[in-house]
Amino acid sequence: MHEDSAPVAGATVDAKLLTLREEEVLLLGRRFRPIQRVSVVRNTPEEVARAVEDALRKGAPVVIADWDKMPGWNKDAFGVDGLKNGAEAEREFICSLLCV
Repeated sequence: MHEDSAPVAGATVDAKLLTLREEEVLLLGRRFRPIQRVSVVRNTPEEVARAVEDALRKGAPVVIADWDKMPGWNKDAFGVDGLKNGAEAEREFICSLLCV
């Protein structure tokens, strides 16, 4: 475990911490980094694909947001049963949006 992420004996998570804005969280420690987010609603499939390709090339994470707002989204896909049964249909759906 990294020294600045070691647990403190008797420490608890304060509810206020959970409501911090991203900028505030980034100030908490040097291991926190901003993560690029790209919306599948506000961006074209080409823009989303480009953002993913750029992140992969840089070795950086990227959050693809708003999947749940897309037509055809299976709201149960990330429930216990959806995850237990696999997500082949969701992978095909995602590919159909990004494979241009």
